[in-house]
Amino acid sequence: MTGESKNNLYASLGPAPTPLCPQRWPGADHEAEKTLLWSLKDNHEKWHLYFNDKGFHNHATHHLLAKYALGASGPLINAVYDAEASYQRPAIKSPEPVKEQNFVNHLGKEEYYSGYLEFFTSILLEKGIPATLEEFIFSNKYNYDPQVKDDDEQPRMLSRFLSGVLHPWIHTGYGVEFDLIGQTAEGLAQTAVHRAGGDKAVPLSRFQTPPSGLASSAVSRLTSALPSLSLNSTGQSAQTTGETAFSVLSRLLADPMCIIASMGPTAGKSPVEMESIVAALIKKAFERCGDIVRKAAEEWLPLDGPEPSEATLNHKMEEIIWMNVALYAICGWTDAKQFNADFFLMHLVTSALFLPSLLAPSVLPMSSRRHLLQAYFSICVSTWISRGRPALAIRDFMARTDAHITPPGVKPDPHKDALPHDDKKLQVNANAWLPIVQTTLVHPDEHLCKTQRALAHFAVLYGDRPKEYWKNEGAHNLDGLEELDGTLFARAAALTANRLGWMVEGEEKGHWDFDGFFGDESA
Repeated sequence: MTGESKNNLYASLGPAPTPLCPQRWPGADHEAEKTLLWSLKDNHEKWHLYFNDKGFHNHATHHLLAKYALGASGPLINAVYDAEASYQRPAIKSPEPVKEQNFVNHLGKEEYYSGYLEFFTSILLEKGIPATLEEFIFSNKYNYDPQVKDDDEQPRMLSRFLSGVLHPWIHTGYGVEFDLIGQTAEGLAQTAVHRAGGDKAVPLSRFQTPPSGLASSAVSRLTSALPSLSLNSTGQSAQTTGETAFSVLSRLLADPMCIIASMGPTAGKSPVEMESIVAALIKKAFERCGDIVRKAAEEWLPLDGPEPSEATLNHKMEEIIWMNVALYAICGWTDAKQFNADFFLMHLVTSALFLPSLLAPSVLPMSSRRHLLQAYFSICVSTWISRGRPALAIRDFMARTDAHITPPGVKPDPHKDALPHDDKKLQVNANAWLPIVQTTLVHPDEHLCKTQRALAHFAVLYGDRPKEYWKNEGAHNLDGLEELDGTLFARAAALTANRLGWMVEGEEKGHWDFDGFFGDESA
C-alpha cells in the first residue's frame, strides 16, 4: 500500500449515513478535528488490537471519537490520546500477509491482526464500506464453507463480528458513522481475529442457502432511504405486531431454563480472573438456553418470508434500544443499594448507538440488516441471562429515580431576573444533560463517554415518548411497563454519573461493576 493511500485513511471525517445517527455536539473546532485525525492515524500505525496479552481491547479510538462527538477541544483530545497511548502494546508484524487465498486460514489468530488490517484497508479503498461489509460479514462464502466438516473451523464472520463483548461491532460502527476507512478496517480486522461465539445466535444453517431478496438489494437501498428517516409520532403508542422485545423478556423471566447460577465469588478477583468467569457464564447461557433465545428472536423478527418495511425495522431498532437501556439501568437499580453499573450490560447501551449507522439503507441491504438485527437481539438477551437474568422493577424505578438530576457541589447564585422566578433549582440547572456532558468530557474513563453519548442520543430520538407508549400486552412479568416514558434515558445517565463520579464537581473517580446479579454468592 502506498503512503498516499495510507494518508487518505484519515484525511477527514465524513457525514453519518442517516439523520438517525447521533449529531455532533458543538465545541469541537478545526484544531480538534485535526488533533483527532492525527491521533487516529497514530494509533492505527503504532498500536496493537489488544493492550496486553490477555485480550483486553485497545479503546483509544472509541475514547477519542466519543469525546470529539461530545464537543471536546483539541487540547482535551490530545490529553485523551496521551492517556490512552501510555499503556498500549506496539503493533505486531503478521507472520505472513493475508490475502484472499489464505483469508480463512488465520481466522481467530491474534498475531495476524496487522495482516488482516492491511488486507481490509486495501479492500475498503477499492470497494468502499458498504460492499466490503456485505461481502465479508454477510456472504455465505465468509460464514460457511461446505468443504469444511468441522463447524469450529467455519469462517463464521458474522458470529465473530458479534463476539468479544461486541467490540468488533462497536469499532466498526464508529468507522461507518464517521465514514473512516481506517477505523472500519480496524474493526473488520478485529472481527477476523476474534473467536466465533454465540453459535446459536448465528446458526450456520442461515448461510447454507442463498439469502432471499439479495438481487434487489441495490434497488431497495435507494427506494427505502426516504421513509427510513422518520420516527413514530409521539402521541401514539408503539405500533407492534407479534412479539416485542419486552414480551420476550417477560417470557424468559418466567422460564426456569434461563436461570444461570453464579460461577462463584467475584469480589477481589483480578481482571484476568473476571474475564474467565464472564466467558464461562456466557458459554453457559448459550448452552443452557441458546435455543430458547433463538426461537424467541425468530418470533421477534423473522428472517423468512417477506422483507420488513423500513418503518418496521426502525421500530424494532427502537425496541431493542429501549430494552438494552432498561436492562442496564432498571436491572442495576435498587432503592436499598448503590446502583449496580454492570460493565457487560453497559456494553448493550454503547453498542446500540451504532444501530442507526449499521442499519442505514445506504450501508446494507434489507436482507442483511434484518439478519444483523435479529442476531444482535439474541446476543443482547443472552448477555442479560449470563449476568443472572435480573428482574426489572419498572414501576419502582420510574417512581423513585430522578429524571432531572442536580449535580453535587457549590451552586451559582442566579440573578433575580433569571427564569423561572420561583424555582432556583431549575435556574441553576435548566438542562440536566449539560452538566452530565460537561463532567463526562473530562472524566478519564473511556466507557463513560461512550455510555453518556449513547443515552443522550437516545433521549434525542425517543425522549418525548409518553407514558403508556409501551403497552403491557404480552409482558405480564414486567409490572409497570406502561409507566415507562422518555425520561428513562436521563434517569440512566444520572445513575451512571453518580456511580462513576462527578469529577468536575470534585468527586473521586468511580468504577463499573463486575459482580453481576447472582445474590450473595457473587459478593
